[in-house]
Amino acid sequence: MNNFRIIILLFMVGNGFAAEKIAGAAQELFTQEEFQTYCRARRVADIIAHAEWMLGQDPELPLAFGDRQKPVVDNLSPEKLQVSQGLGLSFISGAPDAICTPWGQWFFTTYTSKSMEKGSEGIIQEAYINTLERLGVILKLINTQEGELKEQYALTRVECIELPEVEIKSKKNDPEEFSACKRKWEAMTQKYEAEKNK
Repeated sequence: MNNFRIIILLFMVGNGFAAEKIAGAAQELFTQEEFQTYCRARRVADIIAHAEWMLGQDPELPLAFGDRQKPVVDNLSPEKLQVSQGLGLSFISGAPDAICTPWGQWFFTTYTSKSMEKGSEGIIQEAYINTLERLGVILKLINTQEGELKEQYALTRVECIELPEVEIKSKKNDPEEFSACKRKWEAMTQKYEAEKNK
């Protein structure tokens, strides 16, 4: 019986050690500072979802939402605006479209669809920005794409935390760099979800 207990104990210790090694290996892919930036991006997505809920309660706003869904965590893209530090927020047709991170653009859609009256994009965008500011997300315009209803903003503050100034990359990540960014993003997602579920 004693030998049986020793075997079980060794098995549990071994499994714990293996889990610790896996967690440690994942964490080696990113720094604590990078993880803090990731956490702020996740927090911004949560705040945007709350802002959308608030805007959806306004009967005078020409904006309607489809069904709510969980943020799409793994929808990371190497295209469009690339930043080397800080966080940005991309708007298209008056509504938040993606959070610009050092690892790529995160398309975090929280609704299956958004619809608005034609020509109301400016009103909608102003309502979004004002609501986000009331919720502690401060934005600064950094880029407008002519010919498209698309604008990009730097996130300068999130809930009293000042963010690093956004630095736009001079060139896009190549496929190999983006593959490394995705591995880092996935490792930070695992850590974030594990800590959230404790």
